Formats: sequence, structure tokens, C-alpha cells
Amino acid sequence: MSNRVYQKNLVALLLCSICAGPILMVTPMALAQVERQVLTSQQKQDLIQRSEEIVNLANQGEFARALGYLAPEVKAYVTPELFQRVWETELIEQTGAFEAITGSKVIDVINADIVTLTLKFAQRSDDIQFIFNKSQELIGITLPSSLSIDEIAAAFVMDLSQGDYGSARGYLNSMFKAEIFADKLETEWQNELTSYGPFQEVVDVKVKPGSTFDAPDVAIVTLAFENETRDYFFFFDTNRKIVNIDFIVD
Repeated sequence: MSNRVYQKNLVALLLCSICAGPILMVTPMALAQVERQVLTSQQKQDLIQRSEEIVNLANQGEFARALGYLAPEVKAYVTPELFQRVWETELIEQTGAFEAITGSKVIDVINADIVTLTLKFAQRSDDIQFIFNKSQELIGITLPSSLSIDEIAAAFVMDLSQGDYGSARGYLNSMFKAEIFADKLETEWQNELTSYGPFQEVVDVKVKPGSTFDAPDVAIVTLAFENETRDYFFFFDTNRKIVNIDFIVD
């Protein structure tokens, strides 16, 4: 791949903003067409309280109740078992027992509202984000990850290949989750399989760090299908969450 092609793709991504790119195909997002709904102070407090309730229920092992605020389009892909596995293996095992909620804030974006809670664990403090649609329904949770970029890229693909689209969506950053749901991942992955045949393996992952602090890290992921081997761009934010995926242009 030439530097010209790499730079062309990276510039295109940055111009569209890191949260606006589509999964696995190039189609424009319609963020500007969504009417902005500014949250009131009471609405912000309600969202914080819902997020705190989810944390407390998860800490008590009440994972089904913790997912009571899920939006209908998410329920089919996010099960209590998935939430329990992620909470226990990707969070508690890495941070130690949950102790307290020490901070909160709400980010009001165009088509979603993102609540960030700072949680104190036995070993460290971490931020967890809860993404709500404009009907105040939960559409995603973003947890910190201890995995490296190449490990995340491989895990994301393996989740897709195993049909675990809800788990795969967990690797997206919060802004991207507001745009991309598990059914979109499923549709686009099935399109890849239709075009290139059954998935075989992750051949290689090459990570190119961003040139500046604000520039996204890029993983060039080589995937082998039965009929063709293809490369993809995976773009990551500073928290090692996926903010865009795109084709590499030959």
C-alpha cells in the first residue's frame, strides 16, 4: 500500500470526524440531518441516576435487571450473560472489586447522550460510559480494556466470525456505538461473506501509531476468506476503542 493511499484514507476519515465513518463500506452518515435535542438539568440527572443504578445492580449480580433500560433494537444482541461476562472478566478481574462511584458527567451529542461515571475499584479508578438515545433508552456501555490494539482487532473479527455481534460492538467507542448497532455489523459481515466466501482466519495485524496525540492509531487487518484475502483499516482512539473501519484502496 502506498503512502499516498494511506494518507488519502486517513485524511478522509479525519474530515468526516472520527465518529462518522461506516463499518466495512463507504456510505455517508446523516448526523447533520438529526434535530439536536438539548438536555435539561433534570434530564441529565435522570440519566446519571439510571447509569448509577445499572452499576449498582451489576455489582450485586443483577445483570438482567441492570439491562432493564435497554432499547428494543439492542435487546436481541445484549444478553444478561454477555453483560456478566464482560463485567466480570474484562472489568472486575482487571481492576479488583467495585467500591464507589466518585464522579459523573453527561455529554449531549447530536443523536445520543453519553454519561461518564468514574468508578473506584480496589486497584484503580476507571471511567465507564453509558450511551442513551434521545428517548433515554440505553443503547450501549463502553468499558475500559486491558487488551492491546492488535488483540482488540483480532477479537473483534473473531466475534463477527462467530456471530457474536453484540460482543463485537463492545469494542467500538461510544460515539460510534451511537451510530452502529449490532444488526448493522451483522449485515455488513454477511455481505463480506457473500462477496468473498466463508471466513478463514486473521492473517496479520499491523499497527501504525498516530503521528500526534490527537491522530488515531491505525491497525491494518488482513483477513483471509475462502475466495480472497483482503485488508481493512481499523482506526482507534486514545482509549483503544474502534472509531472507524474502512477498506484499504488498492
